[in-house]
Amino acid sequence: TSGSFFEGPAWNKKISEQLTAITKAPTVTTAGGMAACLMAGGFKKVDIVTPYVELTNERLKHFLKAHGINVVKLGTFDMLDMFNHAKIQPEEIYRKVKEITTPKSEAVFVACTQLRALEVLDESVAHVEGDRVRGLDARCP
Repeated sequence: TSGSFFEGPAWNKKISEQLTAITKAPTVTTAGGMAACLMAGGFKKVDIVTPYVELTNERLKHFLKAHGINVVKLGTFDMLDMFNHAKIQPEEIYRKVKEITTPKSEAVFVACTQLRALEVLDESVAHVEGDRVRGLDARCP
């Protein structure tokens, strides 16, 4: 995910265009899909869980801001080594979702394709009330 948002929206667009040219098929990056899904849901204020370090988290916030999405609260596992991201246990992700969810947000998004968030999706959705549940859904609205 961070590889497509780290350098900003223009970089993300360039990656998608290059992949489309190579594959001769429509493509989307993970970050592009994240932004599109949040925008399609009408979410402008989100809480985010990431495994990233501060610099990467700041880049994520800027990427989302460029798409009209503000990060209300961010919870991180603060891991520099990307190979450790997949070692984060689903229960830890759920605890982090519970820890960072605020009433001011409209959705909660767990960033990073290496995080095993789907394994705790039901518990996470049950924790978030009302319309914000869509932000935790594994599908784009």
